[in-house]
Amino acid sequence: MKILVVALLAALPLPCSALEKCIGPDGKVSYSDRPCPGGAKSTSVGADPSLTGAQIEYYEVSAPGGHTARADWYLSYTYRTRSASSGCTVESVSTKLDLKVRMPRWTPPATSSPISGARPPA
Repeated sequence: MKILVVALLAALPLPCSALEKCIGPDGKVSYSDRPCPGGAKSTSVGADPSLTGAQIEYYEVSAPGGHTARADWYLSYTYRTRSASSGCTVESVSTKLDLKVRMPRWTPPATSSPISGARPPA
């Protein structure tokens, strides 16, 4: 279940770390959790207001690949019952999700390709 939560968070960015779709002057498209560079057209993608309380943090890594993310979550619920002529009835239910995600972030060198993040051949 925790892996599913991390996968969903990676696919559906949260407002606290909104994903930006950047279209450069040359028409190339890139995605980033940081603001688009100057001259690029920017659009926020996938913001989900239902998860505004989620805590997202990143740790810097020196190269892409081989790093793990972690999701810690706690789901709680409360309910209210009342007596009815037929027995006990659930009157209301509320849930609360406390979510904290820690993910790696690699910042490619300025000389790298904005799409693949790979260094150009020397």
